Amino acid sequence: MKYYLIEPIGCKFLKYPVFLFLSILSLTVNCKKEETYPIPSFCAAESDWGPNNLIVFVNEPWEIIPPETPIPHDSVGLWTVKSDGSEIKFLTQKTPDGIEFYGAPEWSPDGKWIAANDRIGRIWMVSADGDSFVKITQQGKKFWPSFSPDGKKIAFSTPGTDGGLRILDLETGIEKFVYPYGAVPSWSPDGSKLVFSGSLWQGNRWVGGLMLVDTSGENAEMVHEEDGAIDMPSFSPDGSKVVFCKPYVYTNDITNIWVVNVNGSSPQKLTKKGGEWPSWSPDGKKIVYTRISHNDLTQEGSGDLYIINADGSGEKRLTFFYPR
Repeated sequence: MKYYLIEPIGCKFLKYPVFLFLSILSLTVNCKKEETYPIPSFCAAESDWGPNNLIVFVNEPWEIIPPETPIPHDSVGLWTVKSDGSEIKFLTQKTPDGIEFYGAPEWSPDGKWIAANDRIGRIWMVSADGDSFVKITQQGKKFWPSFSPDGKKIAFSTPGTDGGLRILDLETGIEKFVYPYGAVPSWSPDGSKLVFSGSLWQGNRWVGGLMLVDTSGENAEMVHEEDGAIDMPSFSPDGSKVVFCKPYVYTNDITNIWVVNVNGSSPQKLTKKGGEWPSWSPDGKKIVYTRISHNDLTQEGSGDLYIINADGSGEKRLTFFYPR
């Protein structure tokens, strides 16, 4: 995304003596104001609602200053917050070798570890207190880690022509290829399937949307077709529904949260003012997400975490990184 601040015309001509002193002073002040107040982008990004009533999320409070220079705050990194908005806590900003954590954190089933990406495509496990680190991928770029229900495996996606969905056995270190045309996987509660954003050759054409595949790599199926891509799908705790956001391509500059039955029936849009990166509560009654409206970053609460009931009611703001 690119954001621009428009420089006042007078700023370009201050060196010429045709302006009176007061005009120069006024324009100089105005120019400084334009340079001083950058345009804020989103803050709280990917999140996961885990055990112990804790939500882990990545905070990326970028600001854009001309000419298109992103300036991150010191608070970039992994954070946790309780589902009532209390006890917000900074965990860590970087890996032991100095690379920032970037996205897609997910709790292990026992709540002791958080799997997350760093900015160069490695997957790490970070202890719940932020004090211990384990690098679990060694070579290649690997993104969007998702723990199996028993915590013994991690599914992820890899970019490129040889990319797709893969599963890593944490005990043996053996990596298994699952499906070639997909990203952002998440496990079913019984551990038998992955839901993901993918594509499928169907009816003499490629079809994209919400897909399911057995963890063996068999029985890939499209359950919700979407002209644009979908993003961040995950099963409800009882396995009956999937939450996701669409369209990821930001048609009309807005993305919203949706739920659909696992068979693809009864899709329902939950948010109206923008939403990305949804995650279910452990009991399946609520969903946490980031409100983001790319066509209006000054919208109140844009860039903060929100919680909404699974039926779309009871929306509540959870964090206040950028109070408007």
